[in-house]
Amino acid sequence: MESNYLKTLIVVGKYGNITRASEILHVSQPAISRRIKLLEDQFGQVLLDRSGTGVELTAAGKIVADKAVQMLELEKELISGLTTVETNEKLTFACTPSFGIAHLPQIMRDFMLKSSASPDLLFHFDVPRKIIAGLNSEIYCFSVFEHTEGLNLTGLQTISLPGDEMVFVASPKLEISEEEIEIDDVLHHTLYGRHEGCCSRSLLEINLQNNGLSISSFERLIIYDDLHLLIDAISNGDGIAFLSKDVVAKELATGNLKEFKVAGFSLARNRSLVTPSNFVHSNITKQLTESIFDYFKAQPFCGK
Repeated sequence: MESNYLKTLIVVGKYGNITRASEILHVSQPAISRRIKLLEDQFGQVLLDRSGTGVELTAAGKIVADKAVQMLELEKELISGLTTVETNEKLTFACTPSFGIAHLPQIMRDFMLKSSASPDLLFHFDVPRKIIAGLNSEIYCFSVFEHTEGLNLTGLQTISLPGDEMVFVASPKLEISEEEIEIDDVLHHTLYGRHEGCCSRSLLEINLQNNGLSISSFERLIIYDDLHLLIDAISNGDGIAFLSKDVVAKELATGNLKEFKVAGFSLARNRSLVTPSNFVHSNITKQLTESIFDYFKAQPFCGK
């Protein structure tokens, strides 16, 4: 039996709502129902009373849910015990590509100079939604990502970091002379963008919707998953992009790219250090957090 099925029963029983459980566990409602049905088939008992407006645990369901809590705690203890056998601490770090390009290299240099230990580090770059799913399923133990207002971080430990500024950028070859222009002035350009779910694209889409437009309002849209290739294309004068100012700081400083702002657009993104709800900082993660805070000149870290 997969422990995820037991966790699903616990969450459904706690909230009495399959839709809410789906949001918390980041799986579809049909998947929730299939998991419950598998448990019911396995135990030969009806575990949920579905006769009301919501759902609630039956007497058998309460017994299974109570024992499931104990089993999951034992599983955590087992994993924790096996972890202590490892000679090196393992750290799985997830962040957005923009953070990985603009900030992570310098942070890691500082961290490696300060750290006396030799942890095994594994880095993942992904969009905020998938990072959150990885944190909730404990695939990732540590993350930093930019995000817009309204992103659901319920149940996760968060520490706010200095935010991020977004700008439109283009090569001087396109001869966009004004530093602030109207949105109609750029719609005839090719937009080089990121895939759906990326925070920069989400913020752009929010701004466009506020102006009665959409991503398809641009003359042409070209998607690049690789930020380096996207920046190269923009530097060649092939189009415009809506990117983190930190990511293109070097190109802006050398004059290869020029920034401009669109009147009425919101440009600020939040940035947070996020860990799973039950995460307890080790000496290694404390040192890494301190390196992150030192880099951003933020308040000292005092975590548990």
